[in-house]
Amino acid sequence: KRLSVHSLGSFHAEVQVGKASPFYHSDVKIIGPEQLSKHTYVTYTAKEYVPLLRVSRLTGLDQFDSVINVSDCTDIRTLLDTIPSYTIVPVPDKDIPEHSPGQMKIKDTFHSGEFVMIHKRNDVLSPIETRFVEIVKSTLQ
Repeated sequence: KRLSVHSLGSFHAEVQVGKASPFYHSDVKIIGPEQLSKHTYVTYTAKEYVPLLRVSRLTGLDQFDSVINVSDCTDIRTLLDTIPSYTIVPVPDKDIPEHSPGQMKIKDTFHSGEFVMIHKRNDVLSPIETRFVEIVKSTLQ
């Protein structure tokens, strides 16, 4: 299909909970599946997007009582702040001085991946697209 793939940076999976979770303001920095078993798993799926559900299976975080699948990213934040729930987020592998509240590493796992940009091989990026890619790369590396 004459596509080019360009790496933008690497990431690993972490758990994000919202204000409705008892873990949001806790000092817990590493969390296990058993601690989230009564939380609702919130995931995002759109036609052009592959959900991180497979990552949840790999991390052991697929043992949930309920799941809510949303098609609008803003709904994730609303749900996390309204009901005890969690989602899995990609976090750049670079050193980050401080985690966001409610963001935790997953106990006994480290699953990594790569952010990539895919475009037609012969297409030339516009100046604004080039700048966007530079910004994303600098954020991830």
